[in-house]
Amino acid sequence: MFKGVEVVSVKTMADGTIRLTIDVQDGVGDDIKAAYALKFAETSMLLAPTESFVEAMQEVVANFRG
Repeated sequence: MFKGVEVVSVKTMADGTIRLTIDVQDGVGDDIKAAYALKFAETSMLLAPTESFVEAMQEVVANFRG
């Protein structure tokens, strides 16, 4: 699922983790199902400004491959 999002809230939790609340823009029913399924899987997310998303994704992939 590739969707634009709006970051609504960022909170630092007591255990040092960060809680990020996002709104999915232009979401449809299938997006709700996909997002709910991610709740139960190990998940990664790339959050980058839209104008630099492709470059950020390429950098992540290059570093992931080693």
